[in-house]
Amino acid sequence: MKGLLIIAATLFTFFLAPSTFAHPTPPTGFWETFDDNDRDPTSIVEVREINGQLQGKIVKLFLEPGAPSNPICKKCPGKYKNMPLLGMNILWGLSPKNDEWINGHMLSPKKGQIVKASAKMTNDDTLTVRGYKNAFLSKTVTWKRVKNPNN
Repeated sequence: MKGLLIIAATLFTFFLAPSTFAHPTPPTGFWETFDDNDRDPTSIVEVREINGQLQGKIVKLFLEPGAPSNPICKKCPGKYKNMPLLGMNILWGLSPKNDEWINGHMLSPKKGQIVKASAKMTNDDTLTVRGYKNAFLSKTVTWKRVKNPNN
């Protein structure tokens, strides 16, 4: 009986306990974002982990022909208003919990809104980002990993 307890404790320690305290793999790297309507690429966002939290900034824009090379955010609130989109932080403050990143914020330059955000990797090349105003109003988008943002 004592031997069974030792085996059970050992199994718990090596297989179950680590998952209780594990943090998700940070989705660092470059991610392509897409237009909600036509699914065309709109930007590439670089996601970095800084002080244990995720932060994402726009590093490349896919613009319509004839559009300004670095448009400004006319609809953005507060300190983001009239700031260039290129280099703008649009994702910040996401902290790890279980297999996702939560309690952060996301800026939608298109809508000019800052909303709460969470993110979860569904596989190595797919990041699901959820923006929400409250428990009932939310939107989930899918970002795809890109290896080289300059292509």
